[in-house]
Amino acid sequence: RAGGLNQTMTYAFAAPDDQDRLMMPAEDWQEAVELINPMNSEQSVLRRSIIPGLLRSVAYNQSHGVANVHLYEIGTVFFASEGRKQPKERQVIAGVLAGSWSEAAWNQPQVELDFFDGKGLLENLIRELCIQKARFKVLSPEQAPWLQPGRAAELVVGSKHLGWLGEVHPLACEAFGAAAPVVAFELDLKSVISVAEAARLFKDVPQYPAV
Repeated sequence: RAGGLNQTMTYAFAAPDDQDRLMMPAEDWQEAVELINPMNSEQSVLRRSIIPGLLRSVAYNQSHGVANVHLYEIGTVFFASEGRKQPKERQVIAGVLAGSWSEAAWNQPQVELDFFDGKGLLENLIRELCIQKARFKVLSPEQAPWLQPGRAAELVVGSKHLGWLGEVHPLACEAFGAAAPVVAFELDLKSVISVAEAARLFKDVPQYPAV
């Protein structure tokens, strides 16, 4: 929230074709958990990513005249597994940015949010959690077809994959009724916590005043 995002909560129920709409490869989603008695066909499985729900929130806001949308959610995603009675659950933190940080003013033009705004948000999170040796690794269009080519990256610490960041592909935005560009990220919460450090290194008070 300190980064300027508003916390939201989206439905844990999802449409079975969210994977195709988002253009995310099947191997990244695994098997869906189907509901026995769904409320409707658009909520017949448990979500495997928070991003589709957040894109629907962006579309809803845009259709109601709210162009600047900054949202994040910490929630659970679900996956079915052959031979298991209970689904696998994973905690993730995801966010979306659309529009600008603020409205235009006489002394400040309206600047459209892009990949680097999302990168800055994650860099602030990395700093606050004292995560060491984190880096952004470029994702190719084959690795992340749901993101804009050249505007997609994964966040890694050593060999540990924490999540991804990028501008959602215009065709994926269109499939959810959202106007591009939309910056999105999704991180595995357990992996992020595992590399975070609770203790901060003490920095000596500067001897001389700032100039």
